[in-house]
Amino acid sequence: MADTYDRSTRLQIANEDLEQAVFKKTLDNKIAKRVGNEATDPLYVTVIDGPVEGDIFIEDSADPVVKEVLTEVVRYTVPPAKLFNLDQITVSGDNIAKYTVTIAGILNKTKRTYYGSSLNEEFKYNSYKVNAGETISVEVIHYNDMQGSFEGTIEGRVNNV
Repeated sequence: MADTYDRSTRLQIANEDLEQAVFKKTLDNKIAKRVGNEATDPLYVTVIDGPVEGDIFIEDSADPVVKEVLTEVVRYTVPPAKLFNLDQITVSGDNIAKYTVTIAGILNKTKRTYYGSSLNEEFKYNSYKVNAGETISVEVIHYNDMQGSFEGTIEGRVNNV
Protein backbone atom coordinates (compact mmCIF):
# COMPACT_ATOMS: atom_id res chain seq x y z
CA MET A 1 0.00 0.00 0.00
CA ALA A 2 1.25 3.46 -0.84
CA ASP A 3 2.22 5.93 1.88
CA THR A 4 -0.01 8.98 2.35
CA TYR A 5 1.34 12.52 2.65
CA ASP A 6 -1.17 15.07 3.93
CA ARG A 7 -0.23 18.66 3.13
CA SER A 8 -3.26 20.21 4.84
CA THR A 9 -1.27 21.52 7.82
CA ARG A 10 1.16 23.57 5.71
CA LEU A 11 0.42 27.31 5.62
CA GLN A 12 0.55 28.77 2.12
CA ILE A 13 0.69 32.49 1.41
CA ALA A 14 2.37 33.37 -1.84
CA ASN A 15 4.04 36.74 -2.47
CA GLU A 16 1.60 37.54 -5.26
CA ASP A 17 -1.29 37.09 -2.78
CA LEU A 18 0.19 39.79 -0.56
CA GLU A 19 0.01 42.26 -3.44
CA GLN A 20 -3.81 42.02 -3.45
CA ALA A 21 -6.11 43.76 -1.01
CA VAL A 22 -8.14 40.57 -0.40
CA PHE A 23 -7.11 36.98 -0.93
CA LYS A 24 -8.38 33.49 -0.02
CA LYS A 25 -6.72 31.29 2.60
CA THR A 26 -8.00 28.06 1.11
CA LEU A 27 -6.57 25.67 3.70
CA ASP A 28 -9.10 26.67 6.35
CA ASN A 29 -11.77 28.30 4.17
CA LYS A 30 -11.32 31.83 5.48
CA ILE A 31 -10.80 35.16 3.80
CA ALA A 32 -7.82 37.24 4.91
CA LYS A 33 -7.79 40.98 4.24
CA ARG A 34 -4.72 43.19 4.57
CA VAL A 35 -5.23 45.89 7.17
CA GLY A 36 -1.60 46.91 7.78
CA ASN A 37 0.48 49.44 5.93
CA GLU A 38 2.73 47.63 3.45
CA ALA A 39 5.67 49.95 4.17
CA THR A 40 5.63 49.27 7.92
CA ASP A 41 3.92 45.89 8.31
CA PRO A 42 3.37 44.03 5.02
CA LEU A 43 2.15 40.78 6.59
CA TYR A 44 -0.45 42.10 9.03
CA VAL A 45 -3.88 40.72 8.09
CA THR A 46 -7.23 40.21 9.73
CA VAL A 47 -9.08 36.95 9.20
CA ILE A 48 -12.78 37.03 8.40
CA ASP A 49 -14.99 33.93 8.76
CA GLY A 50 -16.11 32.79 5.37
CA PRO A 51 -16.08 32.26 2.60
CA VAL A 52 -18.73 34.72 1.58
CA GLU A 53 -21.42 33.49 -0.75
CA GLY A 54 -20.48 33.21 -4.40
CA ASP A 55 -18.19 31.49 -6.85
CA ILE A 56 -14.93 30.15 -5.48
CA PHE A 57 -11.86 28.55 -7.01
CA ILE A 58 -9.57 26.61 -4.70
CA GLU A 59 -6.17 26.05 -6.31
CA ASP A 60 -3.21 24.17 -4.93
CA SER A 61 -0.28 22.08 -6.05
CA ALA A 62 1.96 19.26 -4.89
CA ASP A 63 5.65 19.49 -5.74
CA PRO A 64 7.81 17.44 -5.63
CA VAL A 65 5.87 14.18 -5.59
CA VAL A 66 7.94 10.99 -5.55
CA LYS A 67 6.70 7.79 -7.16
CA GLU A 68 4.27 5.47 -5.38
CA VAL A 69 3.32 8.02 -2.70
CA LEU A 70 -0.36 8.97 -2.56
CA THR A 71 -0.31 12.77 -2.18
CA GLU A 72 -3.06 15.30 -1.62
CA VAL A 73 -3.11 17.99 -4.32
CA VAL A 74 -6.04 20.17 -3.25
CA ARG A 75 -8.72 20.10 -0.52
CA TYR A 76 -11.82 22.08 0.42
CA THR A 77 -14.06 21.74 3.49
CA VAL A 78 -17.51 23.32 3.27
CA PRO A 79 -17.96 25.86 6.11
CA PRO A 80 -20.75 25.53 8.70
CA ALA A 81 -24.23 26.65 7.59
CA LYS A 82 -23.14 26.62 3.93
CA LEU A 83 -23.88 24.44 0.91
CA PHE A 84 -21.30 24.00 -1.86
CA ASN A 85 -22.42 23.35 -5.44
CA LEU A 86 -19.44 21.60 -7.03
CA ASP A 87 -19.15 22.37 -10.74
CA GLN A 88 -15.83 20.83 -11.74
CA ILE A 89 -12.37 19.80 -10.67
CA THR A 90 -9.41 20.20 -13.02
CA VAL A 91 -6.07 18.46 -12.53
CA SER A 92 -2.75 18.42 -14.36
CA GLY A 93 0.82 17.34 -13.92
CA ASP A 94 4.10 16.66 -15.64
CA ASN A 95 3.97 12.85 -15.18
CA ILE A 96 1.37 10.28 -16.07
CA ALA A 97 -0.71 9.72 -12.96
CA LYS A 98 -3.88 8.46 -11.32
CA TYR A 99 -6.11 11.13 -9.72
CA THR A 100 -8.82 10.31 -7.17
CA VAL A 101 -11.59 12.55 -5.88
CA THR A 102 -12.99 11.83 -2.43
CA ILE A 103 -16.11 13.60 -1.15
CA ALA A 104 -17.14 13.22 2.50
CA GLY A 105 -14.61 10.41 2.91
CA ILE A 106 -16.04 8.33 0.04
CA LEU A 107 -14.19 7.66 -3.22
CA ASN A 108 -16.19 9.52 -5.87
CA LYS A 109 -14.25 9.48 -9.16
CA THR A 110 -10.91 8.35 -10.57
CA LYS A 111 -9.09 9.35 -13.77
CA ARG A 112 -5.71 8.50 -15.27
CA THR A 113 -3.47 10.44 -17.62
CA TYR A 114 -1.21 8.82 -20.24
CA TYR A 115 1.78 9.88 -22.32
CA GLY A 116 0.77 10.53 -25.90
CA SER A 117 -2.35 12.36 -24.74
CA SER A 118 -3.05 15.40 -22.58
CA LEU A 119 -1.69 15.30 -19.03
CA ASN A 120 -4.72 17.40 -18.00
CA GLU A 121 -8.08 16.01 -16.86
CA GLU A 122 -11.47 17.41 -15.84
CA PHE A 123 -14.04 15.96 -13.47
CA LYS A 124 -17.47 17.43 -14.36
CA TYR A 125 -20.09 17.65 -11.59
CA ASN A 126 -22.83 20.09 -12.72
CA SER A 127 -23.72 21.61 -9.30
CA TYR A 128 -23.20 18.45 -7.23
CA LYS A 129 -24.34 19.30 -3.68
CA VAL A 130 -21.72 19.04 -0.90
CA ASN A 131 -23.00 19.71 2.63
CA ALA A 132 -21.54 21.79 5.46
CA GLY A 133 -18.60 20.06 7.13
CA GLU A 134 -17.94 17.69 4.23
CA THR A 135 -14.52 17.70 2.57
CA ILE A 136 -13.60 17.41 -1.10
CA SER A 137 -10.09 16.02 -1.56
CA VAL A 138 -8.06 15.36 -4.71
CA GLU A 139 -5.10 12.98 -4.46
CA VAL A 140 -2.52 11.84 -6.98
CA ILE A 141 -0.18 8.88 -7.32
CA HIS A 142 2.34 8.22 -10.08
CA TYR A 143 4.91 5.52 -10.87
CA ASN A 144 7.54 7.43 -12.83
CA ASP A 145 11.10 7.35 -11.44
CA MET A 146 11.29 11.13 -11.90
CA GLN A 147 9.63 13.35 -9.29
CA GLY A 148 6.44 15.02 -10.46
CA SER A 149 4.65 18.31 -10.04
CA PHE A 150 0.83 18.28 -9.92
CA GLU A 151 -1.88 20.93 -9.74
CA GLY A 152 -5.59 20.92 -8.99
CA THR A 153 -8.52 23.35 -8.91
CA ILE A 154 -11.92 22.87 -7.26
CA GLU A 155 -14.61 25.13 -8.75
CA GLY A 156 -18.09 25.79 -7.47
CA ARG A 157 -20.47 28.10 -5.64
CA VAL A 158 -21.00 28.57 -1.89
CA ASN A 159 -24.54 29.33 -0.69
CA ASN A 160 -26.22 29.77 2.68
CA VAL A 161 -28.19 26.74 3.84
